[in-house]
Amino acid sequence: MLDRKKFVEELMESAQMLRRKASGFSHAGHGDITGSQWFVIRYIFQNEGTSTNEVAEALDMSGSAVTQLVNGLVKKGYIKRKSKPTDRRASTLMLSLHSRKKIQDFKKKRIVMMLHMFTALTDAEFKQYVALNKKIFTSLTNK
Repeated sequence: MLDRKKFVEELMESAQMLRRKASGFSHAGHGDITGSQWFVIRYIFQNEGTSTNEVAEALDMSGSAVTQLVNGLVKKGYIKRKSKPTDRRASTLMLSLHSRKKIQDFKKKRIVMMLHMFTALTDAEFKQYVALNKKIFTSLTNK
């Protein structure tokens, strides 16, 4: 019988290593942005017009921590706050043009890096790896 626990432990270790490698790359050349700030930028990129509270909830962070991150990103010109017409105390978060360009540049570089990481696999193995990941993801989202 297959020792699934042992294989799961191996998968966890290799997934962590892949993540560290990818994460290390993601911050290279972006010394003015911390890892936490990148999380905020990516969330706003995917959820344009979100609020600070929504970012905090989605990233499982305190509102004050996200506010500090957002303030730093506003100061650096990565994020803009836009007041809500219905409540001037509330605001939505938008990415600046500068931030959008950085994200596009980052995506291009990350794809090249990820392609390099998967050169250890043949085309057939890579296709199977992607299919297996989709299968696992689908089973998680259908529950």
